[in-house]
Amino acid sequence: MSENSRDSDFEDQVRSAAGAVCREHSADLIVFAGGIDSAESEYIMSNVRKHENRAKNVILLLTTQGGNPHLAFRIARCLQESYKSGRWIIFIDSYCKSAGTLIACGANEVVMSDDAEFGPLDIQLRKPDELDENISGLTIEESFSALLSQTVSSYLAAFKSIRSETGLTSRMASEIASELSLGLFSPISAQIEPMKIGEHSRLARIAIDYGNRLAERGRNLSDDTLRQLVEDYPSHSFVIDRTESERLFQNLRSPSESEEALSNLLQDITIASLSGDSFIPIFWHHDTENNSNDNKETTRQLDPGNLPQDSEASGNGTGEATPEPATQEGDH
Repeated sequence: MSENSRDSDFEDQVRSAAGAVCREHSADLIVFAGGIDSAESEYIMSNVRKHENRAKNVILLLTTQGGNPHLAFRIARCLQESYKSGRWIIFIDSYCKSAGTLIACGANEVVMSDDAEFGPLDIQLRKPDELDENISGLTIEESFSALLSQTVSSYLAAFKSIRSETGLTSRMASEIASELSLGLFSPISAQIEPMKIGEHSRLARIAIDYGNRLAERGRNLSDDTLRQLVEDYPSHSFVIDRTESERLFQNLRSPSESEEALSNLLQDITIASLSGDSFIPIFWHHDTENNSNDNKETTRQLDPGNLPQDSEASGNGTGEATPEPATQEGDH
């Protein structure tokens, strides 16, 4: 079989599988794989808004390591507004990290494959004096909390020791314990920048405030989900699997047969797109009902250059995570 014939056959398979998903849910289908930045966001929003014959519902198959939280909010809000008379389903079949998790906060229903994962919403900050290295905003807050805890513990231990072993008055023992604790921890606390702590708190509010606004429409977050996503996970790369996600989202299910079939066809391409060009085909429900293939203006990424040449050459071929791209300060 020639390469052109093979590419054509693959496109036909994808269109057929996408059409089955569209018809199952009476929905338009958006496949978005890549970083959440301005070009990708504008492409999705402009195509959705200008399309005059949208379905009542929409499905977003999202694969991302994250990106700009402001753009993530705009994408989610665009889908809520454009499909407000129906339902928005978000389908995660591999990675949906960081700002991708923020987008999911606005959906009415979450579909997760067995190996799918969300990520926390803690902010990522550029590491001082380092190129392309980030630290979690929680790291600084946790360091401050640990320093405060150790200072108090040191003071109490010194006070008890001085009081019991010397017979000094409580006031005198307290003064000596205070001087010892301050002398020990002052050089460390002097390195803390109050303005930086304030900046971290402000940036952390971005996820909380955007998430609350999206959740009002989506009505799918469990109580305290946003706070947990921002504060409770120890690492930005922490895996929030389907079992964990069932505590965070009220309406979450496994993929249907048609959704699983589409995922199996596209997953190599979507994962490879995390470290390459974004992949954003859009399939309109009315086209699938009419068996129309005239969908090229919104499937420009579905071309031979993005198709897997063989199973080993697609993605990393191992099922391991593609390395996370660097994010800008304040990105999720």
